[in-house]
Amino acid sequence: MTFLLALVLISIGWLVRLTNRLAETRRELRELQSALEVMQLRVSPPGPARGAATTAAPPAEAPGWESVPPGDESPSHTTTPVAPLADSGPEAATAAAAEPPPRTAWPGAGQGRSPRVAESLESLIGGRWLLYIGMATLLIGASYFVKLAIDNEWVTPAMRIAVGSVVGLLLVVAGPQFRQRGYALYGQILAGGGLAILYLCVYAAFNYYALIGSTSAFVLMILVTAGAAAMADREQSQGLALMAVGGGFCTPFLVSSGRDAQLALFGYDAMLVAGTMLLARRRNWPALNALSFGLTLFTLTAWAGTYYQPDRWIPTYAFLTLFVAMFIYIRHESARWGTPAARLVSHLLVLAPVLYHLVALAILSDHGTVFLVYLVLATAAGLWVNARAEAAALRLVLWFAVMLPLFAWTMEYRAWPAAATCAVATAVYALHFAAQAVVVQRDARFGGADVALLYVSAVGLYLGFEAALESRWIAVLPLVALVIGGWNAAVALAARRRFPSVWVHFAVLTATFGAVAVARQFDGPAKPVGWAVVASGLLWLGIVESGRWLRVSGAVLISIAIAQLLRLLFAPVPVSQAVLFNPRTLAALFVVGLLFALSRVYRRPPSPGTPSREIRATLIVVANLLALALITAEIRSFWSVQSPGRSGYLALHMMTSLAWAIYAVALIVFGMRRRYAPVRYLAMAVLAVTILKVFLLDLSELEQAYRVLSAIGLGVLLLIASFLYQRYREELSADERA
Repeated sequence: MTFLLALVLISIGWLVRLTNRLAETRRELRELQSALEVMQLRVSPPGPARGAATTAAPPAEAPGWESVPPGDESPSHTTTPVAPLADSGPEAATAAAAEPPPRTAWPGAGQGRSPRVAESLESLIGGRWLLYIGMATLLIGASYFVKLAIDNEWVTPAMRIAVGSVVGLLLVVAGPQFRQRGYALYGQILAGGGLAILYLCVYAAFNYYALIGSTSAFVLMILVTAGAAAMADREQSQGLALMAVGGGFCTPFLVSSGRDAQLALFGYDAMLVAGTMLLARRRNWPALNALSFGLTLFTLTAWAGTYYQPDRWIPTYAFLTLFVAMFIYIRHESARWGTPAARLVSHLLVLAPVLYHLVALAILSDHGTVFLVYLVLATAAGLWVNARAEAAALRLVLWFAVMLPLFAWTMEYRAWPAAATCAVATAVYALHFAAQAVVVQRDARFGGADVALLYVSAVGLYLGFEAALESRWIAVLPLVALVIGGWNAAVALAARRRFPSVWVHFAVLTATFGAVAVARQFDGPAKPVGWAVVASGLLWLGIVESGRWLRVSGAVLISIAIAQLLRLLFAPVPVSQAVLFNPRTLAALFVVGLLFALSRVYRRPPSPGTPSREIRATLIVVANLLALALITAEIRSFWSVQSPGRSGYLALHMMTSLAWAIYAVALIVFGMRRRYAPVRYLAMAVLAVTILKVFLLDLSELEQAYRVLSAIGLGVLLLIASFLYQRYREELSADERA
């Protein structure tokens, strides 16, 4: 089939060449005719007034001039303009204009048509169609002859390879010849087909017929690849270059001996990548780099799936590092070219470091020291590359790409020395802190991604220590939290004057790690108290410094404290626990008092951008809800301990409903006395919940005595609340108008 394809391509080439030669002959004939017409125009008739000076302009379309058909234009075939007459006057010009035009050499020559004699149908069939049909018939007959010779073994395998090689070489040589004659695409196709035939001949000689060994086949394919690259560079053909790159990467698979030759394979691919990079840079062909990246990835994947063993990790990792360095450089160069194709290749090559990182984690995870060193070096390299991009989001992605594998590895290899893991976590934090210090020195502020990275890296540092120390040195964790908090406090004090928009974040981190230290050191009621104290400090600092981040962080921490306190309030209590006079009640009262104290701090006139009134109202409402939860929890604890049966259950619900209603009335009284609407709104909400509880739960489940007490008590309290609203109606209306 190779031989047949070659015969078809050569025959088509000869037909095109003959057609080109006929067209050139016709152009030469037209050129001669045009020269004859010009000579006729130069013959000047004698004029009546000799010596008069005038110039006769050439006619718009001189007889005998013709338009060259499209595709026949060439500098040597342009029509020569008519020279002006030397001796002519006005009278002579008039006579020349009145004189009939000279005879043309053939009919219709002055109408711009080609001097072509119309072919008859007989000439057309005999001269053209029979030629095409005869050539096609000859090719079909030759193909049948070749197949018959192969089937009857008239042609030996060596002869088949020899004929195919000769045909391939002829096509490779013929390709540039057609390009020189103006058929560049056709010539490139011929040359590409010849190269493909040469590849197939070498492959067949090695794999099918065993005429040559693997070394000889490899050398021959390298020579074909080098020749293809040289021809692509000389002919400036990107198609030939793509074929050369593809054939070069396919060569090891075509001539594989079935043995693992990692060093030779990876070294050969590295040279191919380098050569492709140079050719792509020389001719500005970025597609070559994309093809080399894809084929390199395919080669590495195919080899790893067949031959990789854990004991081969050193050469594998070394070559991976070499490849990723080369493609990172290629990406940098492609980004500088500025063309759309180069930018697309630059975006594609972003996959190189990503895939390298994933493979490196998989290869090095079984080698602890190397794995930890790699994480530090990967952080340093990523930050160095990112220094020019100045993208905080990429630094944040880099942190997750390094620290998440560190956490997972630490959980899996708990027997590894904790000091090494802590050192890596500290080194990663220090590198990111240094990078952010450079950003602050340049911009004097943080963007959103930088703020997120600041918090994530600090929290990640503590989590790294916790993952390494929790199983063996858990008692050290409060000290670790205090040290990290002290470091952030020192940075906050140092940056307060120079970087006012940055220091508050370090203050938040200081308070956060202080709360973590308290939570780690103490258990039970002391934990929510510690969180609440830290949160109160942040909220107070938020109004003093008008810091939004401080207020948000304080709100988050106070939410954590309240959640822990509620979990503590509604947890099962021991029988020996006293009512009201117990640690959890004292902790809850302390947190409630702290919230009320903060609400008084936020009574001051709001500074620009500080929603003090809203924060104060929120603090008061949360404090009252927490106090109501404390009352409910104490009632529940008392009856669950004193009377855990049915009677205790009924008394619990009756007393809870009355307590809620009494507290709501007290809130109404306080809200009216202080003319503070948020408290009154909270009281109305509590009354609504109490009414729903009484009618949906108490009246259906409680016994008659408890049902009566619950309903009568709620009714009396509702009447009192209604009377209060009637009593202070005018004052409330004035408040509404105000």
